[in-house]
Amino acid sequence: MWPFDRRKRQQRFVQSLGKGHPYTPDIVELEQASHKLLFVCDDVMVPHKNHDLIRKNSVKIGRGFTQERFDLRIGRHSGKALPLMAKEGLRVKGEIHAVESRQFDALDRHYKNGVEFARVKLKIITTNRDHELVSIGSEEYLKRFPPGMIRTVPELGLRHYLSNRHVHLVTVSMYVAIKAFWLQDTDANKTFPISRPQFPTEPLIWLPAYHKYPIERNRCLK
Repeated sequence: MWPFDRRKRQQRFVQSLGKGHPYTPDIVELEQASHKLLFVCDDVMVPHKNHDLIRKNSVKIGRGFTQERFDLRIGRHSGKALPLMAKEGLRVKGEIHAVESRQFDALDRHYKNGVEFARVKLKIITTNRDHELVSIGSEEYLKRFPPGMIRTVPELGLRHYLSNRHVHLVTVSMYVAIKAFWLQDTDANKTFPISRPQFPTEPLIWLPAYHKYPIERNRCLK
């Protein structure tokens, strides 16, 4: 019978690990990797006041847009951001960070994971471009490149090649506001109005408009 007793002891041990982390029931799974990708679209971004939550425990990878659509509500007085999933909403712009897995316990407490927000996995759209410097006279070489823009600098004898945008999908974690918690108040629309849509500087089929957290709200004073 001893193998079954050992299995029960192991199960009790694993369960005990989560008792001190009520907002992080998956802490054992999280810590199996040193870092996890996190998408933030609120005042945890650079250079806002709550960026200190991840400043020393993360590396900024880049920016992106949610594949899912949201209503991004911003607290009129608090500046708190509520990304609420909405079929008729817009994509949200934010930052991707590689965060040390152990830091998710503090993040889950900050967001009250499972109560006020839910940490979920979703896809983020990222873009990049190829850039090449080619000497004037290398037109045959330029024909090998995908469609893009070419700018000639005759005084340097160079051509700058910049490709069209490449679009990629990246799986990350994100804290999504729980509607049942935040919209139960009848004054929610006044307290947390939907942010104004933003528009890209160049037309994009997949991004006619989007939400983003206002740069002036909850700025870090340091």
